[in-house]
Amino acid sequence: MLNSSLLQRFNVHWSTGKISEDLAKPFRRSVYFDVLNRLEYRQVVVITGLRRVGKSTTMFQLIQELLLRGVAPRNILYFSFDDEKNTVEEVLETYERDVLTKNFGALEERIYVFLDEVQYSKGWEGKLKTFYDLYPKIKFVVSGSASLLVEKSVRERLAGRFFTVAVFPLDFREFSAMKKVQLGHVEFNFARLKEAYLKQTVALPLFSEFVRKGGFPELTFESNEVIVAEYIRNSVVDRVVFKDFALLADKRDFELFEKIINLTCANPGMLTNYINVSNDLKRDRRTISNYFRLLAYAMLLFQTSNYRKGAISIRKLPKTYLASTGIIFSLYPQNFTEKETLSRIIENLVVISCRAKYYWRRGKNEVDIVLERNQKLVPVEIKFRKEIANKDVKGLLKFINENNLDFGIIISEATINEITLDKTTIWIIPAWLFLLVDKRSISD
Repeated sequence: MLNSSLLQRFNVHWSTGKISEDLAKPFRRSVYFDVLNRLEYRQVVVITGLRRVGKSTTMFQLIQELLLRGVAPRNILYFSFDDEKNTVEEVLETYERDVLTKNFGALEERIYVFLDEVQYSKGWEGKLKTFYDLYPKIKFVVSGSASLLVEKSVRERLAGRFFTVAVFPLDFREFSAMKKVQLGHVEFNFARLKEAYLKQTVALPLFSEFVRKGGFPELTFESNEVIVAEYIRNSVVDRVVFKDFALLADKRDFELFEKIINLTCANPGMLTNYINVSNDLKRDRRTISNYFRLLAYAMLLFQTSNYRKGAISIRKLPKTYLASTGIIFSLYPQNFTEKETLSRIIENLVVISCRAKYYWRRGKNEVDIVLERNQKLVPVEIKFRKEIANKDVKGLLKFINENNLDFGIIISEATINEITLDKTTIWIIPAWLFLLVDKRSISD
């Protein structure tokens, strides 16, 4: 039986009427507003994301906003299952009996229940479904770090009863804003890009810092790079591998997870041939493929497929990246000082910032990113170097010609330029500046 004192410890706002600023950080990310706009609806809000990207902070910010709007403190429950062994049913029944002191069915006002890291509560989705169906006055907001565990069970047991909101690491604009430097969103217009380029003196030091920290909010003001690396390795990588995956029913090879993560960190953007990897790591090919899939579901890895017009690209070799360049820094910090490896790290950063689905490769020709925007294709090639030569646009032009396009993008280290080759317009944009562009507007 759950002791109500544990609920009191998690819900200090019942006595103070507020959430401390240490928990409800003042900086509001866009995901906060995404969830806030869904609170008025009946459906459960499911917040998913990599560890330490701010899911719990978002919950506390929402609770603070509800308190400011006049919701009675005891009508808001928060509980984290991260280090607790209780069930959803025990938490809700204790809250009903000892805090509300009345049956959920007798509620006249809406109450808000925030369940953090809910995947650690065995059978949570079935219990949540029961309470959701029986008591329409309860608004549930739940979070989970491993999207495989959260989203698969949600779809099976809560079909039609939930919204999903994904939380990603900070983007460069958010990171800069937290540092009190307002770089803002940049309109995808070359004149506007040139205007924003004038901020490079301020932006470049922040960009270098951002690449290493990888968008984990708690590291924004940490200056010790040893601490940065240890934090990501211990709080993100190890927690996913040794805690989140331990919840899976069948026995897992944790050493293999580590080997795959290390392999990807050493080779971000690698063409991933599961047969070759299985030979190198001396594991069955199907096991290797499944472990890559699990790491992608857990949001540690990110994969893109080879674009083929009118074909099934998923059968081609995927390219594999880390979900945050900070993960690479935590394991291979030396790669950030070598030009060749840094270029691949920047490729990793740009790919995940676009949430890219595709790359393109045909023989020796390759394009790092193929974006689909408003039924248009926009090829993006990353050449993180100071000078862009004619040979650097060869693959880009090949793709453009084969697909009857007239526009492409090259991501550079420092150059900004607009050139025309073979009646094709190519924008050359520095990586830091491209990260400030709203990717949804690229083909507008």
